[in-house]
Amino acid sequence: MVSLHNNDTTYSHILADKACQIYFVFPGETSMGYGFRAFFYFLALAYCFIGLSAITESFPQISLATIDAIRNIGKLYAGGLGPGTLVGSAAFDLFPIHAVCVVVPKAGEVKKISDLGVWIVELFWSFWAYIWLYIILEVWSPNVIAVWEALFTVMQFGLLLVHAYAQDKRWPFSLMFTGRELKDQRNGYHQKRGLLIYFSIHQENELDSNYQHLPQNDPSDEHFMSPESDVVSVWKQQFVDALTLDSRKLRLSNKRWAWGVRVLWNAVFAPWKLVFAFVPPYQIAHGWIAFICSLMFISGIAYIVTRLTDLISCVTGINGYVIAFTALASGTSWPDLVASKIAAERQTTADSAIANITCSNSVNIYVGIGVPWLIDTAYNFIA
Repeated sequence: MVSLHNNDTTYSHILADKACQIYFVFPGETSMGYGFRAFFYFLALAYCFIGLSAITESFPQISLATIDAIRNIGKLYAGGLGPGTLVGSAAFDLFPIHAVCVVVPKAGEVKKISDLGVWIVELFWSFWAYIWLYIILEVWSPNVIAVWEALFTVMQFGLLLVHAYAQDKRWPFSLMFTGRELKDQRNGYHQKRGLLIYFSIHQENELDSNYQHLPQNDPSDEHFMSPESDVVSVWKQQFVDALTLDSRKLRLSNKRWAWGVRVLWNAVFAPWKLVFAFVPPYQIAHGWIAFICSLMFISGIAYIVTRLTDLISCVTGINGYVIAFTALASGTSWPDLVASKIAAERQTTADSAIANITCSNSVNIYVGIGVPWLIDTAYNFIA
């Protein structure tokens, strides 16, 4: 079992008694003024958010919560950094991102949810996640998490996937009201109202003139590697792309100030591009090595974020949970905002923009909170 209320001494309490002696890079930081240190740590935290801005969805938040759980493993009280970030992220998803999705479409443009059944499934599991948290934290065992509660929290993510898959495949026992008529047409779905048309690329549809043969490879991808290509040359090209500017984008910057802003922005991003260039090309082992290495790099950034949060809490006296609920939640949710904004701008329906928000909240609870709880409770149960 793990308790969620921590009565131990925190950094904000330490501040009242003695100077903050922890540092980020070098010991000499402790001799600097608290104001300068706070500014430096906030600046470093913002730069980490820039590195995470190209990463979509919930993994930065989940890895941050998991790292916080591992740091507190073996302790009676669980850390609040991970849950604070995830709950704050949920609030950020529900209010600012929803507002952006409403503002982005052009005046007079109406975008509706075409697959209402899938949206209802996502909405149900999103709301149930918070009801479930209230039940286990306030009703069954107040402020205490048992192993079976943590395990069942994680397992509910599997139930969500099964339910969403069943709804997508139109299994009879799982169907919900969809508000649209669909008919099966070979390997795809054709919507009568014309909102959505899917066709298989593996066989021709002779009944529809809109069917086209699509190339197996993207002809616009200059760095596509055929099976005979050299992996080393592709990996080398990643470093070249990280350290050079795209001449085509620079030519589009007609004004000098726009050109300067683009150059400056690329210079800010260059260190992150260089770091992630060490990720092996996706052509190796069907992309699995690149996938695993990417997760490791993201986890490394998340660890730096947790360290910076501790330092900010130490030098300012602000409780770490408050920083997690505000700064960390908004910073790690920025990729969700960008993804929903793009979907609201470019797609004819609101499905992707809204689904990105509701699914993110579900994943944050079932996986982002469930997995750290499971790690701590399982360790305490075994130990």
